Amino acid sequence: MPNAGDSSVKNRYKKLQSSFPQIGRSSANFNSKKVRGNANNVISKVVRNPLILDAIFAHLDLPDLKTARLVCHEWNDIASPLLGRQAALQATPLFSSNSSHVFPVNPKLKRTLVISDQFHPSIPPHMKTEIITKAVTQVSQLTREIKFVANRMEFVAPFLQGIRMLGSSPKIQKISIFSEPDYYDPNTITPVEAYQKLPPQDNLTTLEFNTLLDFRIHGWEELQPLLQIWIDAAPNLTTLDIAASLYPNLEGCRNLKVLKFRFLTRYVHVNLGKVVKMLGQVKDSLVELELSVAPENSGVMKKLQLDKKMVPVMSKLTTLSIQAINVYRILDFFDEDHFPKLRTLSIQPGIGKSSLITHLNLWEPHRGVQSLAVTIDSWEEEELEEEMIQIFPTVKEFNLTLKQISSSPISRSMESFKIWDLDRVNVIVDGVRPSSELIEGLEAAMSRLRDSENAPDNENNAMSKALQNPVILDAIFAQLSLSDVKTCRLVCQKWNDVGVKTLGKRAYFPVNKLFSYNAPKFNELPPVNDQLMRGLLISDKFDRSIRSDKKKTEVITKGLTHVSNLTHEIKFLAAKEEFVPAFFKGIRALGSIKAGQKLPSQPNLTSLRFHDSSANHYAAACLEFQSLIKIWLDAATNLTTLDVAASLCPNLEGCKSLKVLKFKFVIRYGQARNPNLDNVIKMLGQVKDSLIELELSNGEGGYEKEVKI
Repeated sequence: MPNAGDSSVKNRYKKLQSSFPQIGRSSANFNSKKVRGNANNVISKVVRNPLILDAIFAHLDLPDLKTARLVCHEWNDIASPLLGRQAALQATPLFSSNSSHVFPVNPKLKRTLVISDQFHPSIPPHMKTEIITKAVTQVSQLTREIKFVANRMEFVAPFLQGIRMLGSSPKIQKISIFSEPDYYDPNTITPVEAYQKLPPQDNLTTLEFNTLLDFRIHGWEELQPLLQIWIDAAPNLTTLDIAASLYPNLEGCRNLKVLKFRFLTRYVHVNLGKVVKMLGQVKDSLVELELSVAPENSGVMKKLQLDKKMVPVMSKLTTLSIQAINVYRILDFFDEDHFPKLRTLSIQPGIGKSSLITHLNLWEPHRGVQSLAVTIDSWEEEELEEEMIQIFPTVKEFNLTLKQISSSPISRSMESFKIWDLDRVNVIVDGVRPSSELIEGLEAAMSRLRDSENAPDNENNAMSKALQNPVILDAIFAQLSLSDVKTCRLVCQKWNDVGVKTLGKRAYFPVNKLFSYNAPKFNELPPVNDQLMRGLLISDKFDRSIRSDKKKTEVITKGLTHVSNLTHEIKFLAAKEEFVPAFFKGIRALGSIKAGQKLPSQPNLTSLRFHDSSANHYAAACLEFQSLIKIWLDAATNLTTLDVAASLCPNLEGCKSLKVLKFKFVIRYGQARNPNLDNVIKMLGQVKDSLIELELSNGEGGYEKEVKI
């Protein structure tokens, strides 16, 4: 028997359909043959072109790339290799106890396999080791990397058994092992036969071994064989990345080019003698070396004095990075004799008391270093810059990171660095609040480094001209992420001019964060390029110095004083209702102030978006927003697009030019889950003669992510 309520809804739908004859016409005239025939038109050909699809898919994130695969076979063929390069496939969940068959997977998705303790829910405990071995067999001809995550040592033996079953044929180029055992049991011993030699892995060039444990003191010896067995099986290993308290034997690594060594244990010091021995085994092949420790293990260590015959000569090393200068203190090592081809050097302090000048005292002058990166967390020694210049006299590129340092010593020091005749300088200030004083200090410092006589003249170079063409730059910057665009702004004035326009178009500027307060008045505002003000964000996020609600409402109003002739959009996010009057006060200040609550007419305002994101308001509390949106609707005489997500149906009587309406009814506590259809029909009837596009939906509210500059 039909429900009387259903009949009422149908009648309302018919009434709604008759009120909007232009919406829905397409369904009456729909011709499926014509749609299928469009596959031959230009657009259809374009979106099936492999070269074009490959360029488009390269810019998609993983969820969108997964969705694109489902569109058609052509899209699947292009998207699968890209997805295989960007993501890893979990191999162990492919096996279930309910089926003897493995879940089918496109081989192109198997470029990177993950073997871990994440199993299908149907797998009982006694089958897990068997599944580990079977998962390794999922390696295909397209597989280039295997990631093994071993949180239980009992899974090591079946993993290695699976590798032996593959033999020497796989084209695996990289093995990554992440081991984080839940506990150390000295009575649990992995069988000796598990660590027998693996078949030679001739294609294996990269090995990553990360134990993820920086608190363990004992038990590292159980992991040593797991690391060593892989090193011994890879005769063509070129890159080794170790994060463990282990010192592997690298005697057989004749082709090793890159070594990254991070000692992890917090409470045990690095054995520098074993480190030097390890380096000596690869002294004739290593090109790049990185030495570091866990942050908690970067206390000052004693210097290591070795017999000069035992100190290795790193004959081919060109790049050296020391990320804990107070740990790796090896005497008679850091000089031209032991690093004859060193060109790039990076020096960073560890956590705790450290001194850059103390580390520099370990160095003898080195005329080969051309690129120097230094992180400084204390500028107490006035002779620091002179010491760096004397030790590294031929530096051309200088990367300086300042942590928790004021700008006062920067200008003085930069004057000294001018002796270097630098081609490129990067200065990063970290952990210091931006201020006009800091900006002026950096500008003065950089101006001391600029020397027009030493600057290369590339103006006549074709590539240089191309990279200063605003049209070309605009096209390039449009493809960059926001962080990369910000970096590009620092290259030169022309890049800055184009970069700020790109940022202004793609992100909102959080203007109220500019204001800081130092009693009894607000601080001077830092200068901001007007191009960044294209989209302003007025929100309830303030500088930490703005604490009282009174000051916050002042900032809301003051923020709107930054509207410029280039501002095309204002986004207002307010979690507190008391910020609304302050916002309107600022808006009225932009136009002629009149009596009453009306805003000045906004003839250029064509798009209005109103989203009440909180789902915690009761229905009665939401009615107060009715007047808020009405004020804007009355002021926007030429409104063409309205996007509303709220528990209200606004009055659209004055919206004579409205073309697009998106209406989402937001579900509230204490309120029906569906809108009052009579109110919806009344609202739609007010714009029936102008509306072209209509979208109706309902659901819960929710906060949206902000894209900010």
